[in-house]
Amino acid sequence: MTCSANVFAARAHQLSPRLLAVVSYINENREAVLERTAMEIAAATNTSDATVVRAIQALGFAGLRELKADHGALVRPVGDLVGKNDLHGGAPYPATSNSSIDFVLEGHQRACEVLARPDNRAAVAQAVALLTDARQVGIFGIGASGILAEYTARLLSRIGLPSYVMNRTGFSLAEQLIGLQRGDVLIMMGQKSPHREGMTTLREARRSGDPDDFTHPGAGLPL
Repeated sequence: MTCSANVFAARAHQLSPRLLAVVSYINENREAVLERTAMEIAAATNTSDATVVRAIQALGFAGLRELKADHGALVRPVGDLVGKNDLHGGAPYPATSNSSIDFVLEGHQRACEVLARPDNRAAVAQAVALLTDARQVGIFGIGASGILAEYTARLLSRIGLPSYVMNRTGFSLAEQLIGLQRGDVLIMMGQKSPHREGMTTLREARRSGDPDDFTHPGAGLPL
């Protein structure tokens, strides 16, 4: 089905406040939803992933995958997959091989320029110093960030730096948090909107012995 604004308006009065909060978020952040998991949408709306699934089904979709397919057809027409690009002021970007290559290269170039700034050089040096002295490294990330957390932990372990991952929710996360100890370095991976699980992890880390932590390259910036 095609999910237009009319569909949201027609069904809004039938929804509970929590379902309505999720539906409103999806309606107002269609492009962002394409990149998010049910867990990340739940964190952004202060609900549960089960509530997100129920809200999506209330709109007539089988699940998040079907919703994303519908949204993708509306906000990312075929043939213009690289059309929206902040680096070019939002101007249409022609979908050719060369333009796609330019898009990737310019993204990496911009990242290098940001990392080369004096403040970020100092931050990287501080991070390396913390890692060098760490007893072990705990890496937090859930949803899509959890994949990066697992990969990072493997890389650090391969070079001889003991690492563990905190990538679960609920009681399972509580079991992982038991591993936090004084002398650990905590790396947080997340989005602009902090996960409740992420805030819980930070509180537990500080309670367990105030370990060193570094979370992101700058205030308000997503990883």
